[in-house]
Amino acid sequence: MTVDKDLQDLVEFLSFKKPEVTRPPLAAAAAAAAPAMTFVQQAAVDIVSGLSGSPEGIDRLKAVQVALLGALLRIVGTPDAESAVSKAALTALVNLSQDAALGKALLQFNTVGRVMEFVREKSCPHIELLLMLLVNLTVEEAGCEALLQLGRQGMEGLHMALLLQMFVKSAVTLMPGQPDPYQHIGSLLTNASRLQAGRQLLLQPGRGFLQALAAQLGPSSSLARRRGCSGALRNCCISAEEDGTLQELLADEAVLTRMLAPLSSSGSTDAAAAPAAAAAGNASPAGAAAGAGGAAPASSSGKDPDDAVREALAEAVAVLATTDAGRKALWKVSAPELLRKAYEDEEHPGVCQAMEHAARCFMFDADAAQVEGHDGEGQEQLQMQQEATD
Repeated sequence: MTVDKDLQDLVEFLSFKKPEVTRPPLAAAAAAAAPAMTFVQQAAVDIVSGLSGSPEGIDRLKAVQVALLGALLRIVGTPDAESAVSKAALTALVNLSQDAALGKALLQFNTVGRVMEFVREKSCPHIELLLMLLVNLTVEEAGCEALLQLGRQGMEGLHMALLLQMFVKSAVTLMPGQPDPYQHIGSLLTNASRLQAGRQLLLQPGRGFLQALAAQLGPSSSLARRRGCSGALRNCCISAEEDGTLQELLADEAVLTRMLAPLSSSGSTDAAAAPAAAAAGNASPAGAAAGAGGAAPASSSGKDPDDAVREALAEAVAVLATTDAGRKALWKVSAPELLRKAYEDEEHPGVCQAMEHAARCFMFDADAAQVEGHDGEGQEQLQMQQEATD
């Protein structure tokens, strides 16, 4: 395969560095040359960033992918790199990582570990782009395994624990309307929770991560946070019986209440938010109140306006309703009545289907209805919902 000479030159220009000269006669000359070298590197990285913004450009850059990816990563990891240069390099990496082949190539460079080092040491100011790069890399299972540090004895889960702490802390420290670079961690949680190790980390007893995720389903959280948390909760619920974590999911009624609230316009998260807000004073992860600023806030009426959020939560509730323990826990928080009301004005097919599945589970669970005192009214409510689905 013939490599474009212009691309080869472009990669070489990316590697231009400020000369490190200490001898007095040469130091002045090196200092004078530095701006020109920085300009060349900036121009080169801008060109790469531009090419990475289109499928055609990405295909062209694949011809020099090994040298290119290495050069871009070195720029990001250079402590004294110009902010504009490192930002353009990271932008290019984020764009390139959307391509499956280049994403796998980046994993060969230990990119997940290197990015987490930048995040931990705060050596790169572009935290949002770093997290976006991690999101793209964890679309593949290998990226999730790298993020979870699977197989690294004594190290497993450390990266995710740091990200969870940042996600939870920023939810209560960011002011409304303030930029929220940490919201992308929500997508990382959805990706990582596809693996059992990721789900087990979220459900570790005593850590409060489950409560923190549920708290961010509220109306003042950004769309990215709500989607990320609802997706992670769905993944945890779907595999709860297989993972042996069902009891951890059902132990806190407040979590179930928060999962149900965004499904119905009559739901309210105010009462459920109080315990989490109070816990925040004790620096507990569960103290993440529902509010991080950001775009696309949920409706203050309770029902989440985003179809993806409602569908994920409805599917999570439907899966819980297929288990005896799940139905008993859901009866305690009046889930059948809340779902009936939510179903009346729900139009999204996926959400309706999940609600119908949950309703059928409750309909044939007369024992749970009697235990929880819903034998009469509850069964009538479920019958009304069942008739609506037929």
